[in-house]
Amino acid sequence: FQHEPYVLGRAPSLADFGLMAPLYAHLARDPVPGFIMKTRAPAVARWTERMNAPGLRDPEHGPAETSEPAGLPPTLPAILEVVFRMWTPGLLADAALFNAWCGALTDPAPGTLVSADSRRLVHARLGPVTYTRGGTTFSRESQPQALWHLARAQAAAAALEPHQASELHALLEQTGGLGAMGISLARPIVRHDNVLVLG
Repeated sequence: FQHEPYVLGRAPSLADFGLMAPLYAHLARDPVPGFIMKTRAPAVARWTERMNAPGLRDPEHGPAETSEPAGLPPTLPAILEVVFRMWTPGLLADAALFNAWCGALTDPAPGTLVSADSRRLVHARLGPVTYTRGGTTFSRESQPQALWHLARAQAAAAALEPHQASELHALLEQTGGLGAMGISLARPIVRHDNVLVLG
């Protein structure tokens, strides 16, 4: 955000709205991490302000443009490298647990609740996962919701025209995203009646 006001350039996109949940809801509006953000990453803090005030006349970047961007900003690959480095190990662990859970079911019908204990949770859980990232081992509850989001990205990628798919493949190869985008699930996950179920 030192070079562009939004993730993909001069106008907000779905990428910006996707980042708002963790960066604003969990960090910027909390006094302690908000202070850290303002002092260590002031450009990110300013971005959260721009996102919350669409009519803001930002002296650093000027008004947002409403037209489609001409191309990807040169800063995007660095962002994607961080995203894939941070998220891929957890996604792989989530996928392995989900596939094992599916394999333990006896011929599950479409609509089967994604849940380790049959509870209807907005954020489904299948049990704990452990994975290593950057030399540190993490243990947390599984996140099938992340796999559902990933599947939506995979579906969008699969619908691209051949030349677009080729460009995406090159970008994913450059940024370390082929592993995440290549994750395969034993069954599709769909959202129905505010919960995750098998497709």
